[in-house]
Amino acid sequence: MWYLWTQFGSAIRLLRNRPAFSAIVVGTLALGIAANTTVFAWVDSLLLRPIPGVVQPDELLAVEASSPTNPRIGQLQHPDFRDFQRQMTSAAGVVASHLAFFTVGPVDHPRRVLGQVVSANYFDVLGVKPALGRMLLTAEDRDEKGAYAVAVISHRFWVSYFRGDPGVVGRSARINGQQYVIVGVAPANFAGTYGGAAFDVWIPLSRIVEAGALNTWAAADRNARFLDVIIRRKSDASLAQVRAEAAAVGARIAAAFPDTHRGIGATVVPMADATFGLQASLGSPLRLLMAVCALVLMIACANVANLLMARSVSRQREFGIRIALGAGRTALLRQIFFEVLVLAGAGAVVGVLLAQWLGESLFQVMPIFDPTLREAIEPLLRPEPRPMVLAFSALVAIVAAFCSTLLPALYAARVDVNESLKDGSRSGTPGVRTHRARAVLVVAEVALASMALVGAGLAVNAFQKLSRARLGFEPRNVLTAQFHLSTNGYSLKQERAFSQQLSARLRSAPGIDQVAYANGMPLSIFGSTSDRIRVPGTANTQGVVSVYATAVSPGYFDLMKIPLLEGRDFAAQDDATHPRVVIVNQTLAQRFFPGLNAIGRKLRVNNDECTVIGIARDSKIRSPREGATPAVFASFGQSFYSGHNNFLFIRTRDFDSARETLRREVQAMDSNRALYEPSTLAEQTQAGLFGERVAAAMLSALALLALLLAAVGLYSVMAYAVNERTREIGVRMALGAQRRQVFAMVLNNALVLTLTGLFAGVAAAIAAARVVSSTVESGLDLAGPEVYAIAGLLVLLVTLLATCLPARRATRIDPMSALRAE
Repeated sequence: MWYLWTQFGSAIRLLRNRPAFSAIVVGTLALGIAANTTVFAWVDSLLLRPIPGVVQPDELLAVEASSPTNPRIGQLQHPDFRDFQRQMTSAAGVVASHLAFFTVGPVDHPRRVLGQVVSANYFDVLGVKPALGRMLLTAEDRDEKGAYAVAVISHRFWVSYFRGDPGVVGRSARINGQQYVIVGVAPANFAGTYGGAAFDVWIPLSRIVEAGALNTWAAADRNARFLDVIIRRKSDASLAQVRAEAAAVGARIAAAFPDTHRGIGATVVPMADATFGLQASLGSPLRLLMAVCALVLMIACANVANLLMARSVSRQREFGIRIALGAGRTALLRQIFFEVLVLAGAGAVVGVLLAQWLGESLFQVMPIFDPTLREAIEPLLRPEPRPMVLAFSALVAIVAAFCSTLLPALYAARVDVNESLKDGSRSGTPGVRTHRARAVLVVAEVALASMALVGAGLAVNAFQKLSRARLGFEPRNVLTAQFHLSTNGYSLKQERAFSQQLSARLRSAPGIDQVAYANGMPLSIFGSTSDRIRVPGTANTQGVVSVYATAVSPGYFDLMKIPLLEGRDFAAQDDATHPRVVIVNQTLAQRFFPGLNAIGRKLRVNNDECTVIGIARDSKIRSPREGATPAVFASFGQSFYSGHNNFLFIRTRDFDSARETLRREVQAMDSNRALYEPSTLAEQTQAGLFGERVAAAMLSALALLALLLAAVGLYSVMAYAVNERTREIGVRMALGAQRRQVFAMVLNNALVLTLTGLFAGVAAAIAAARVVSSTVESGLDLAGPEVYAIAGLLVLLVTLLATCLPARRATRIDPMSALRAE
């Protein structure tokens, strides 16, 4: 230990004598470490630690429904969840949850938060202990509708809303219009079981209807898929064993209930691969970002290595004296390594501080969320410097120090003692090997920066291509508002009446062209529901078929500019007192009624027989990249239920006026300030490009950082080369060389290095893009030549700028002064 302190002390004393050099190295490494730390903090939150604050998180697995046509259906029905609870012998526990919005507090002081309706054994199975009071009890895990009006709140909600009052336990609170007793406060490190999001309220599954999160009691309903199910495997059970048993349980359920489960099985996946959680959208982009961060770090290391090579040349006499006095070459290598390790440690400190600032950059590329959702994902956007993240930063610093030191140390170890000690020797002048080594480093930097730029270009190209994709509807000039009626005490009858009355009031308001409402919003973060369908009288050979389903009001298709190809739109009389009717899209009509006119045909949706009254043109529902997807649209008056999303759509030419009109009319009907959140449809539909948007923005930022570091490296090499060749340039100019010829000579040397790195980088980027596009659902393709051309031109432009200053300085060398100095 004393030896290490001695080495570090010696390194610090030497570096204090070269503050400019030390600052440049620290800044260069800090940028590389900050980029890696920032992205790793997101990876840690989403992929490595999707559920913080639980005991043995590696034992937790997600149970998801699957089918041959859709291996990741996801959610389970309530009775299926209970079947898994009873039959999974390899599981130490099985829990279920359902994401829900909660309005907490009185009408005049409401707070809207995101929470979960959970099975009462939820906290016991996860191993979460209360910070105050108690959690939900396993004994309360009963299918008794309306039982146990109790709630657990998060630690941050306890601090922010209840001001950390310890007397909150046992207090009654109004939640979604109902009175609940707060029985406990969760620990500060627990945020729920939806990766990347932090929840604030948990209530028992028995209260799901009273909370307005579901329209009917579904304890025996094998139709409604609404539960995210997690199991804790026993410590002696492997993933393969649990997966095999889950598949067997799923097969038994399918055999027992063929009408609802034919062809439906079950699978088990790690929590990082679950279909619920933000990791489902951000997993692939984050993996790409980590790869690009590695490129940035490599460029930073090459930069530092170049600087060390230059410094080693000037230290040859020092190294020669040390060796002559008995220092071994190994000791010399250790000294250089410790010097760089000190600089890397300082770079890590600065990098971690930068990462705290860079972590919030994800805010800038997020789609527009309402305040509740933004508050829920805030911990992801502002990750705390956990020990794992700090350890990763330290590891990156050590690796960077080693990689940066390797080549300069090997060069320094080969110093010629006799030559370095001669008076007037040229030992302070680099040899051919040094020139070549530094040139190779510059070529590598340019190649890596070119790879990063091409990768960012491909991501931006993919994002723009999807942004320009035909959506099948027109999102411009549409104001939307999500209403939270069921979470504010509205019954189903009141919700339907509210939507109809508000629409009628708005239609007569000036500046509003059209008004419609629905229980879903295309391409939004809120997703869409699915219903089982079947054509009566046909053989069920495909198993259970689920399609996207949306309940819409009359005028919805006209407002969204989705043409009806055949049939009619919904009308006011298509309500609960009349036979059920549906409108299908082109794909569904062609797939289920091939060669037939679908108008007037019968279609069984879940358990209801409906008549097809119209065919709408296909439009995107979940993602701009999706292909032809069957979808069914039901009448809002017949198929909207409490607990569903409730969206209002207003087509207007003046958003400000429409927002004020909406606020005024809603206030006249209900003074509750937590009733709705307005935004534009164009903003909301950006959620369908969430992953691509993050990848394009962050890859572009990292690529520009890589290019900046490469430019710094090229500048340092060319500046040092000009300084080394001062005598040569002086001779050339004394013999008649013009300043422009000297400028061109320096520029040509830089261009040779740049073009070599550029061609190598683009070739490597094409190969990497082929691999990524074939193995990861990234949205990347090889694009057209314009991406590579732009990347190449940008690299060449930055090269010119980085080289101009050294080249200009070369033209100002005074031949006489240069020759006299020699």
